[in-house]
Amino acid sequence: MEQIGKGGMGVVYKARDVKHNNKLVAIKKVQCLSIADMNIAIKELCPIRGLSGHPNIALLDDVYFEQTGDQFTICFVLELFTDGDLYKHLQHRKSNNMLYYKEQEALHIFEQLASGLSHIHKQNLVHRDLKPMNIFVQGAVLKIGDFGLARNLENLSTNIAGTQRYMSPECFMDNGQCTLKTDIWSLGVCFYEILCLDVKGVPYFEVYRNKNFYKDLSKTLTDRGYSEQLNNIVVKCLALDPDERPNADEILDLVHKAKSNL
Repeated sequence: MEQIGKGGMGVVYKARDVKHNNKLVAIKKVQCLSIADMNIAIKELCPIRGLSGHPNIALLDDVYFEQTGDQFTICFVLELFTDGDLYKHLQHRKSNNMLYYKEQEALHIFEQLASGLSHIHKQNLVHRDLKPMNIFVQGAVLKIGDFGLARNLENLSTNIAGTQRYMSPECFMDNGQCTLKTDIWSLGVCFYEILCLDVKGVPYFEVYRNKNFYKDLSKTLTDRGYSEQLNNIVVKCLALDPDERPNADEILDLVHKAKSNL
């Protein structure tokens, strides 16, 4: 196996799946400190395995376990994306002074991500770590992956989890409770980065600190030639009040309306 990535949740290797015609796959290995930790992880796996089958969700092909002494490791067999992730694509586009996405291209990307997130939410799951690094590229298709922090709504804790610059304001409040609308904020940050090629997130405190945040955001997108409809999709997703954010299906409706006006 060849190591191809490493993150807070584990190490990722490129390997061949001998069970399925030696096809190339990615294997993510996550260490568990105890049997209790492993049992918790297995419990969370059940709903995540039910996500497979959607074109904008990264496939989880298999799961197996390794044990060395008292050390337990969960191994996730995943799709291998040789085209990399969205973060690398946006960085490449920016560093090579390429043009911003055309509105039609941007809407196609928005549509795929909203469709994938809608499927996740219909399983009563919150992803909790939606960001360009966890969105994978396969030709013209985008797929949401890395469900290491995903939780069923019924099993959510108040512990802060995720990547801070993509996390919604309510995650930092007294109760710290995440909901499906938490993912919508993260999706809005991704939308902003796709349009601006500026992959640095939108820290929630920046929205509070800058009283002109939404005005500045709208001007930035308008200056790049994007329509008011596209602009509004991003602004709605980044509403401070989670109740004012659209759900994933409503975002899809907004995207379809914007596409019909092109």
